Amino acid sequence: MRLVAWFLFGFVGTAAYGLAMNAIDIPVWPVVAMALIVGSLLMRVPALEASAVASTVTYAALFALAYLRSFEPLEVSERMQTVVAVTRIGLIGTILIAGGVTLKQLGEEKIRRGTFLLAALAMGALIAYVSGNAGSATPMRGWLSDYFSPEVVDAIVWTFRKSVHVVFYGVMAFCLYRSARGYKYAAILAAVFALTHGVFDEIRQSTINTRYGTPIDLLFDGAGVTIGLAIAKRKRR
Repeated sequence: MRLVAWFLFGFVGTAAYGLAMNAIDIPVWPVVAMALIVGSLLMRVPALEASAVASTVTYAALFALAYLRSFEPLEVSERMQTVVAVTRIGLIGTILIAGGVTLKQLGEEKIRRGTFLLAALAMGALIAYVSGNAGSATPMRGWLSDYFSPEVVDAIVWTFRKSVHVVFYGVMAFCLYRSARGYKYAAILAAVFALTHGVFDEIRQSTINTRYGTPIDLLFDGAGVTIGLAIAKRKRR
């Protein structure tokens, strides 16, 4: 009965979000696709199975909110601005409710596992935001150009952004591994989770005029995942 209730909740939420996004010409398929992928991964972990549905709803709402924010400022009518505002409030409410249920279903003795899980989900959803114009290097270049030559600016920006890839994806993989600790395929699960978001990030960037996706970034993502998992396994010992 509980599973049916969550299914109806997710179905109604997805339908409402889809209608709102369709009204302002924002595709909804990335949210649905990523939620299905993440949900299928979480359901494979015995320790997370009880909270897999609530976790997936939490992630979907986080991802949807971040994805919507990545398109702002929106050039829409006042009526549509109201629709967007209501949608945003609904997503925030869903995050709070489903996130709370996730922690409750994991139980107090597994609160640390739940904290790592929600951290990994939040980081994954953040990709939906930074993969848009918000993640552009233009502001950083503009600030640095007041102090350094173009060559130095390019070097600083390249080093900083690639370092962010390594650290961000390393922490994401670390958090998901810790949440799935005890599952024999936890490392593979964490790697697939992190790199799936890396692939989404590069694909989406390739569709935006101010960004460009590159397979090279996936190599840095992979390096971060490897380091994050190595630290997680070492910490376990």
